Amino acid sequence: MKISSFFLIIYLALSFSAEADHLERMQERTGIPDPTEIYHIEDHAISSYDSGNLKGAFDWFTKWVALGDPYGQFRLAKMYFDGVGVVKDHKQAAKWFLASAKQGYTKSQDRLALMYRKGQGVSQDFNSAAKWFKKAAEPGLSDAEPGLSDAQISLAILYRDGRGVKQSDAMAFQWYRRAADQGDAFAQSSVGEMYETGRGVKQSVEEAHKWYRMAADQGDTVAQRHLARLYREGIGVSKNESEADKWLRLAEEGE
Repeated sequence: MKISSFFLIIYLALSFSAEADHLERMQERTGIPDPTEIYHIEDHAISSYDSGNLKGAFDWFTKWVALGDPYGQFRLAKMYFDGVGVVKDHKQAAKWFLASAKQGYTKSQDRLALMYRKGQGVSQDFNSAAKWFKKAAEPGLSDAEPGLSDAQISLAILYRDGRGVKQSDAMAFQWYRRAADQGDAFAQSSVGEMYETGRGVKQSVEEAHKWYRMAADQGDTVAQRHLARLYREGIGVSKNESEADKWLRLAEEGE
């Protein structure tokens, strides 16, 4: 009995600690001195959503965003965008992504940028897309906030193509590299391609091989095909038909 009571005390202490940490993060996110009300509304909204009560979830999310929480605005925007629990409405989605993005919520900044790039719910505007991708891509104040890799890749593509920004291979490489450093396989493969061709960076087939290998090890089939070609032709590595065959086989199996 004493042991059971001991573990119950530990469990309650951990629960209270987790709730206190959540409230502290919410206070930082919203700037509201006492975010307890938002905490309980958030709990109802997410519980309703997770249980499949989408109408109830939408009602709770509506109450949530009225309190100005950027995460709540992001969640409501997603419901409008996907048409979950409410009629699909990209204009409403853009409205709430914008409200959240203005408060610095990076996932909303990235989603809003995508909508500007594609012209969903807003007029297509590559300048606005680049603006919001950059906000989401920029690192935060700490090493724990390196910026969203998806936004970094999207910004790299805009610089590569000269859409919404002045065309710059060097800037494209810089943003691909930031995403690659976070472990994104597509970005790693793209960095490899830029090293191999010397586009935006000094040409280096050795560096190209290194980055292709990083991406290939994660299952990126484009990088695997590049590796197969390098080994087949002896570019930056010694010719090795068995290695070439191995990477080509992995690419074909993954496609």
